Parts: sequence; structure tokens; C-alpha cells
Amino acid sequence: MRYVVVRACPICPVRRALAAHVATEFRWYPDVHVETAGGGLGELSVTVDGESAFRSRGIFTYPNLQKVIREVRLALTATPS
Repeated sequence: MRYVVVRACPICPVRRALAAHVATEFRWYPDVHVETAGGGLGELSVTVDGESAFRSRGIFTYPNLQKVIREVRLALTATPS
């Protein structure tokens, strides 16, 4: 079982929406448990088994959804340590 945690800024609707899309994308993967949680201001981050897969803390920039999904997929295909 792999554990994915998606954290997003609690006051930014764009980051919350991105986090929801990321969580939905991976929620249906077999043997993957996805959780969403509040993050810091300007944060959108994803961890896989406690290891950082993606992190963005820019207040004035928004991460690209496809880039986030690609990075998380890479982390999920890596052998767990």
C-alpha cells in the first residue's frame, strides 16, 4: 500500500482545486491511499510514503496540474524505500 498526502493552502481556491484534482486522479489507483490536508500559505505539496513528490510555495505563481500529476506518478512508480 502506498500513501499519498496532498496538502494545499487553506485560503487559496486555485490551490485547493488543484489538490482536489490531484487527489481524484490517484484515488482510483490500486494499492494507493490518498488523503488531503491543509497546508501552509501558498502551499501545494504532495508526499508519497512520507517522501516529497512535489512542492510549490509560490504565492504569486500556480503549479501546472499536468506537471504535478507527472511528478507524483514518477514517485509512485519508484521502488519504495
